[in-house]
Amino acid sequence: MRTVYRAPALVLLVVAITLLAACTNTDYVPTNQRHPTPVTGTFQGCPPQGSGGDPQLNTLENRVDDPGEAKFAPYSLDALEALTGPGNEMGRNRSKWSSADLKQVEQYEGLPVQTTGYVVAIRYIGPEPVNCNSKTAANYYLWISDNASDPASLGMVTVITPRVMVNRPGWTVATIKNLYGHFVRVSGWLLFDQEPPKALGLPSYTPWEVHPIMHLDVDVHSQWVNIDQTPFAG
Repeated sequence: MRTVYRAPALVLLVVAITLLAACTNTDYVPTNQRHPTPVTGTFQGCPPQGSGGDPQLNTLENRVDDPGEAKFAPYSLDALEALTGPGNEMGRNRSKWSSADLKQVEQYEGLPVQTTGYVVAIRYIGPEPVNCNSKTAANYYLWISDNASDPASLGMVTVITPRVMVNRPGWTVATIKNLYGHFVRVSGWLLFDQEPPKALGLPSYTPWEVHPIMHLDVDVHSQWVNIDQTPFAG
């Protein structure tokens, strides 16, 4: 009779934990991931490319596709802030970029990501070219960082856009203001913003952003509470 070898339970457990850790390393953003094709359209008369600025960047910022919160891969904030980009292209429309710089950004841009941090700053600047300079449909900018006491310069910008906000009844103006100082989890699309609005008036640690945010959760008594549909009172 042939003897069937069965590995000790402890060995199997160690192997399983090792494989799981390798698959869920949130401190490293690999380059060989799938980049879903952005989906967008005309919103309140404003086309995907906006009106002014960089039409390629605007189209990415105006995407609305949502695969569901569970499809956004978790990464530490440090991992996202460690990503590099072509600093020499800041302020330049992508149509003028070198092919090498475009390829560098394309390795990561458009990835569905999820990260956490404290909201250390919030800005609303009103009309922007990406939203066809609308006075009513505008972006909200949230800086998130590892510590509640961090300055905005250590944070990463994450952006609420009107095209997503219109389908998130929980994202009221009051809710957004109430997020200040809270530990949040944001799920959205990774974007390299080479043309951040000058009117923001605050620096950030990296030109990489979560833009747009598709889902928002707030830590309430060590439990994640989703606020996409229900306003957050703080």
